Amino acid sequence: MESDVAVKATKRADQKDKEKEFACDCWDDSCHRMFSDLHVEGIPTVMERVEAQGAQCRFGQLGLCCRICLQGPCRINPMGKEPTSGICGAKDYTIVARFIDRMIAGGTASHSGHGKEIAHVLNMVSKGETKDYGITDAVKLKEIAKRQGIAFDGKSVVELAGEVSRMALEDYSRYTSEPLAFLKSTVTRGRMQRWDTHSVMPSNIDAAISELIHRTAMGVDADPVPILFGGIKSALSDYTGAQISSDLSDVLFGTPKIVMSKANLGVLDERYVNVAVHGHNPLLSDIIVDMAREMKAEAQKVGAEGFNIVGVCCTGNEILMRKGIPIAANVLSQELVLLSGLLDAMVVDYQCFMPSLSAACGLSHTKLISTESIARLVGDTHIELSPDRAKTSAKEVLLLSLEAYKKRGKKSRLPTVKPSTVMAGFSVEQIKQLMSKMNPGDPIQYLVDNIKTGRVRGLALFAGCKNIKAEKDEDVLVIARELAKRDILLMATGCNAVEFAKAGYMDPARMKEFAGEGLQSFLGELAEASGLEGLPFVWHMGSCVDNVRFSNLATEVANHAGVDIEKIPFVVIAPEAMHEKAVSIGTWAATMGFPVHVGTINYLYGSTLVTEVLENTARDVYGGYFIFEKDALEAAKRLYSAIEYRRWKLDLTDPEVERASYYPGKQEHVPKEKLFKMAIEGSIIATGYADVLLNRALQKYGPDQKIEFPETGYQLPSLFAWLGKDCTRLGDLPKLLGEARGKIVEQLTLEAAIASGEATMIAAEIVEALKYIETPTPYQGSLYCGFVPDRILRQLGIAFVDDTIPGAAVFVGRASDPRKLGAMIRDCQNKGMLIVATYDIIKQLKDEKIGMGLDRMLYPVGEFTQIIHGLNFAIRAALSFGGIQKGDREGLHKYLSKRPKVFVLQLGKLDHIKVAAEFAVMFNGSPTITDQDVEPIPDKYVVQKNLDEMISTAIEVRGCRIKLGAIALPVPYGPAFEGESIRRPDMYI
Repeated sequence: MESDVAVKATKRADQKDKEKEFACDCWDDSCHRMFSDLHVEGIPTVMERVEAQGAQCRFGQLGLCCRICLQGPCRINPMGKEPTSGICGAKDYTIVARFIDRMIAGGTASHSGHGKEIAHVLNMVSKGETKDYGITDAVKLKEIAKRQGIAFDGKSVVELAGEVSRMALEDYSRYTSEPLAFLKSTVTRGRMQRWDTHSVMPSNIDAAISELIHRTAMGVDADPVPILFGGIKSALSDYTGAQISSDLSDVLFGTPKIVMSKANLGVLDERYVNVAVHGHNPLLSDIIVDMAREMKAEAQKVGAEGFNIVGVCCTGNEILMRKGIPIAANVLSQELVLLSGLLDAMVVDYQCFMPSLSAACGLSHTKLISTESIARLVGDTHIELSPDRAKTSAKEVLLLSLEAYKKRGKKSRLPTVKPSTVMAGFSVEQIKQLMSKMNPGDPIQYLVDNIKTGRVRGLALFAGCKNIKAEKDEDVLVIARELAKRDILLMATGCNAVEFAKAGYMDPARMKEFAGEGLQSFLGELAEASGLEGLPFVWHMGSCVDNVRFSNLATEVANHAGVDIEKIPFVVIAPEAMHEKAVSIGTWAATMGFPVHVGTINYLYGSTLVTEVLENTARDVYGGYFIFEKDALEAAKRLYSAIEYRRWKLDLTDPEVERASYYPGKQEHVPKEKLFKMAIEGSIIATGYADVLLNRALQKYGPDQKIEFPETGYQLPSLFAWLGKDCTRLGDLPKLLGEARGKIVEQLTLEAAIASGEATMIAAEIVEALKYIETPTPYQGSLYCGFVPDRILRQLGIAFVDDTIPGAAVFVGRASDPRKLGAMIRDCQNKGMLIVATYDIIKQLKDEKIGMGLDRMLYPVGEFTQIIHGLNFAIRAALSFGGIQKGDREGLHKYLSKRPKVFVLQLGKLDHIKVAAEFAVMFNGSPTITDQDVEPIPDKYVVQKNLDEMISTAIEVRGCRIKLGAIALPVPYGPAFEGESIRRPDMYI
């Protein structure tokens, strides 16, 4: 007896030890309890398996392990020591870029494969080859046909279905260069033009995937910029496949409308035969729902009240938004559904189901049923989905679940939990229907108007998975709460949508708990006008292929606002990205023009160059970019900052409001070696970018296409002066760009960094010149002037180089204090200096009401590669007034070192392109003065953190001779203001 007591006591102690050791931070109490109980029982789940992995490979996490060929695996030392390259010589940026691309290819294959299957079924419907499917939404079909340019001409709905489906399938097999039809018809014209000039426009989905795998093979592409641009082409194919999936699923199964349902593990009901549908494709699950209703009597024969169909992951989202079917779990908690003791059948199609389901089924009565030939599990029962017998397959699935139900035991592991209320079904069509109650003639304008007034500050899409590597399980909820209270309208798809549904964030009754005053007003007004009791503050948009709905909405908003998507205050958020599909979604979203937050960061930080391209260069090129941030609160701050920044650029936000929300980034000391590396990697980015654009232009226009800047006799001035070559044809440029690329030496020395500056100068000039082939006025309608013509140089005359104009100040970046920036500008003007403004400084000067223009000696040239327009203006001065001949490199360097006295004022955060451009200026003999924490390079890269002292520091470093003395006048004065009138109120002493 005593021994029995001791054994029981030992077991209890062991159980307490297990409970104490087990760590599960699930915010969902029911999931937490189930994971804990399963741990105590000794049943392994995802929680145990992640612990069993232990410390994961650091090389792998950084993306520095290459397994592409059979000579590997090769590893790169992340500390900069040997080995610095793989056996073949591939450097960190090549290895990291290739791996990202291959993940994009995997994601594209997943979404596009889904779309292709849906398109095939619609095509079968049009040919009468299946009776189990039909056209549920003929209105949506006609809208698609109209959008795709298909003439109706008295055609029947079935005939239109045939044409639409064939057009969709052609996007997978086209052998011409014509853009993907379902891409071209759903984005802005500005996006299409950008993608065309940047050589990322796909014409064939399957070809884009195979090209990317080929590109990233050993011995093919090793240049990181073209590699990443190849990934973009595949990602845009992913978008197209998802667009086809979303559109044609609406046609077959109905466009989602507002529907009420329930969510969390509590939707499992012991009174019913419980069948979970899991995966991403609605082809079988939708029919299972219908058949379950028809077969209710069969379930009652075995003692159940009927069938209870529940959803898991995106298949669950599909039937939730169309048929109101409750959703039980997302990807991380799928095992709990199966191990609850109440599930009779788990039916999977493809994507995101865990192989561990096989072992879990061995511990329960549950039948595991696979339905797709490409997605099998050990121990499954396979019932192939065949469109011509889909109802028969659905019936077989349900009959198997009945057999399993008969074997269900009495034990249930499911905690008592009340399901959350969910309002779902927010398709773009449903959103427009809601807003039509406020503006019947133009529903989207109602949304645009509310964004403009600031009642809705912006829109955010939560588009992501669940990932065990997230910092905290509730991160997605934290970000949502932080944004909602700042009046951001939230939308969600995929596993994030399931998370919000479980948390009650899609319950209209809880909206006021979280939404800010403006958002509450907006949602309340919409609900009242629509006859609804309320609207939630997070709108369920669908499955992961339905991310395109957010992009479609953004396109309509951008078109209404008269801007491109890169301008509007919309963001995309993936706090727990996990699948390869998340990588492809994030890539097309950034390329579409959205800031994209990612909270789980793998395979990236092994290359500072690739990280730079994704975080900064992408913003300059496509408008969209990545925000990599693990901390949820910091992520929310950065996302809100991105929204307010865009509002500021559109003049919708007061400058002080934007400044208060501005996220400057982490301030870190930059040693010289890091500065050199930034310059060198910046030149690799710039030259790779120029090469992509140049090759596309050659394909489009041919080598004899004339290329020049307007109103100049110096062709492409930097190339003309420094290389001594005539550059009048596109065909002249590849050799010259190749020579510039050849000068890049990846050594962390001042000499190598300055040499990289020359390469950056050549690349930037080519990039800018190519814009003038596309249109003679590339900056029309913006604040930027672009190229400064020779006539302006002639107007300045010899004064520009004889110290009459004592200096040329080039302002780069963003000032921490706009008022002090204004004082700096006026100080330069009062001293008679020429000023070149770039980046956000241009908008800050506009806010400070400082006049800019070619007639003001204050030239707002632009940003990114537009900086070259300030530099080539100085170079032309040497050619015009210094008698320097083209190709006289020594004479040019000597002259530019002395006059005109150019200096750069770098304000705010550094990035690779800015630094590379500043080393280009250094190559031309002029210094940079910065307010950042940088290890100085005497007389070349100087630090002055006090904005009040920057101009005097620059004057001293550059040796400017100031001839105009300071005069206490109430208005700005100097050559820049010649001929201007003084207003009467200012006429006092």
